Amino acid sequence: MVNQFSSADIFRDVVHFGGVQGLAISLSWVSMCAGHGMNVRFDHLPLIEADDASGGDLKTWDDWCRHPLLDEYWRPLDFAPKYGDVKCAALLEAGWYDLFLPGQLDDYMKLSHREGPPEQSFARLIVGPWDHGGAGDDLKTRPDLGPDAFVAPVDEEREFLDRFLFGAKNGYERRAGVRAFFLGENRWHELASWPPAGAVEHRLYLHSLGGAGRKPSGDGLLLDGRTPARDEAADRVTFDLADPCPSYATSLWTPLSTLADQAAIAQRGDVVVFATPKLAATVRIAGPIELELWFTSDTPDCDFAAKLVDLAPDGSCEWRGEGIQRARTRESPATENLVTAGEPTKLTVRMGHIACTVAAGHRLGVDVTGSNFPRFARNLNVAERSAVAPKGAAAHVTLLHDLAHPSRLSIWQLPDSGAK
Repeated sequence: MVNQFSSADIFRDVVHFGGVQGLAISLSWVSMCAGHGMNVRFDHLPLIEADDASGGDLKTWDDWCRHPLLDEYWRPLDFAPKYGDVKCAALLEAGWYDLFLPGQLDDYMKLSHREGPPEQSFARLIVGPWDHGGAGDDLKTRPDLGPDAFVAPVDEEREFLDRFLFGAKNGYERRAGVRAFFLGENRWHELASWPPAGAVEHRLYLHSLGGAGRKPSGDGLLLDGRTPARDEAADRVTFDLADPCPSYATSLWTPLSTLADQAAIAQRGDVVVFATPKLAATVRIAGPIELELWFTSDTPDCDFAAKLVDLAPDGSCEWRGEGIQRARTRESPATENLVTAGEPTKLTVRMGHIACTVAAGHRLGVDVTGSNFPRFARNLNVAERSAVAPKGAAAHVTLLHDLAHPSRLSIWQLPDSGAK
């Protein structure tokens, strides 16, 4: 099988990523399929009636709003537990900017550990600087990432199908592994596995004196391996659903066509920024990204949206990955547990995967805020589920990074010899 821009886990990767309901893509898609067009009302409340305000009632949208947890409604569509049943060769094609990316990389990691002859266990992943528009070069508004960036892997698809459909003795089975385009470096690399062999997990701990959200420049730091040595002042921020933080691109189906410098978003008052000192040497990152946060809130629920960025010396800021997590589903996508006001609470923001090269003199940063709108629905920050609640409240949040609550960003870093 050749899987292009897809995932075995529709619930977690499309409709309720991190427990937060997908909005712009999900509502536009069901509206388009129903013949209502793409002119939808993302800001309408309650969210379950956004379809009505956008052209007419849609049972699918209502069902998605009524089933925010991984329950019996979703289990028939959850293919993630069935990797062991897949007994064929698999070629997966993914894009760093595609909405299915996190799940598709997870798919590869599971499929690549199957045992048996190549006809039953072979797995190959190609992941490029592509969005849901695919690998073709027909979108002229995409950035210039070099002559090979947007070349579709048609020749490799033919080799794969010749070998596993027609039995050609072309040796394609020896190409198991990953072909990945490293953003920033703008070059393809062959990797034996994912995360790549030799990649080492680095934990970059969040530090500040309470001014990581200060503008125009705060004091938030990411320090590799250095846990807080004392009780640091927390960073306080307000997440106001009336003024949500905007998504990183205008077009969320094909974000590369509208991807802009991210520096302006980081200047918002609801965005808290942590960054490494200027790198003394080039760093290559390849693997999953996670942000573990300790926080308190004065509301029973809130969201945390995180974005990984490459900060250049000239002040420009390039997007390298993102994720979001709803507090009430922090323990499991199948259960919910509201936040106790003022009580230190921990959650993990799954930020997908990335392969990128960060040049010497640049800084690696993580922006933390309470929304990513309209890609994801806003959290109304109340006990009632946000898909059906008619109104909400602002959340006043503190981000903790002290001796007892060491918040951190986890990345996988390659040594100089980690790719070829």
